[in-house]
Amino acid sequence: MYSIAYLCKNKRSFVRIVISGSTGFIGSALVRFFRDEGHEVVTIGREIYTMPLAELNAIINGADALINLAGAPIISRWTKKRRNILYFSRINFVNKLTESILTVDVAPRVFISASAIGIYSESGKHTESKNEFARNYLALICKDWEAKALKNEPRCRLILLRTGMVLGREGGAFGKLLPIFRLGLGGPIGSGDQGYSWIHIDDVVGAIDYMIRTDGIVGPVNLVSPNPVTNRYFSYRLAKALNRPAWFRLPAVFLALLYGEGATVITRGQIVFPEVLIKSGYVYKFGKLDPALADLVRK
Repeated sequence: MYSIAYLCKNKRSFVRIVISGSTGFIGSALVRFFRDEGHEVVTIGREIYTMPLAELNAIINGADALINLAGAPIISRWTKKRRNILYFSRINFVNKLTESILTVDVAPRVFISASAIGIYSESGKHTESKNEFARNYLALICKDWEAKALKNEPRCRLILLRTGMVLGREGGAFGKLLPIFRLGLGGPIGSGDQGYSWIHIDDVVGAIDYMIRTDGIVGPVNLVSPNPVTNRYFSYRLAKALNRPAWFRLPAVFLALLYGEGATVITRGQIVFPEVLIKSGYVYKFGKLDPALADLVRK
């Protein structure tokens, strides 16, 4: 049987890719990319919760890649009810996928399951091999999320996708920031000293495609650029790219009033490096911040 890398390189056959969370910012970009490449893309949504296992198995059986991105948006006010939604929208979904992977006749060749750099502590610098986990609710979600996915290791190559701040005009936090900065109302958030480990949406798609093709990549992968910055630096460079001032500072206390505990996703951050992607040979399209911002601003 040919490997995924062989099929992709030589284009002798299409690749079948199953994506959950396909309507989100990253999922939508992946669906467009893989379909443009001529691959078969099958999407799974919330219907998974009522879907009989046999029906789910029929979708997943023999897939070249299964990509799980499902989960409720993190940036929100974390009431008790919302905390449960954030947790179980991830855990229940990956549990259902795990049940299928462990019982299907032919498991996917690779299972790429979402996580986030929020698993890491705010202090220090983190790689996949040298890091410290945080002790907060977001880190708990990420650790449990990954633990459920790890149950599939005996059946397929597993990648845990620890994603940073994704830059793209079509969605995510950056999509919300851009109009504010265009009006000249942007600036650092809180102290501005928090880590800002970012990645351009083109490299999110490119790196995931690369992981599918590269059999040696397994385990945690930090999906970030090789050049993290602080929030203050990011804010000033975005303002400069737009030829706007960055005079306004958004106080952390205001965000705390707005989002409660959920504000920590915005007011805190991590410095994270993509050791696995760099060592495996992935070449970034936008490895540095200024070209990434220039691309997004002129589109």
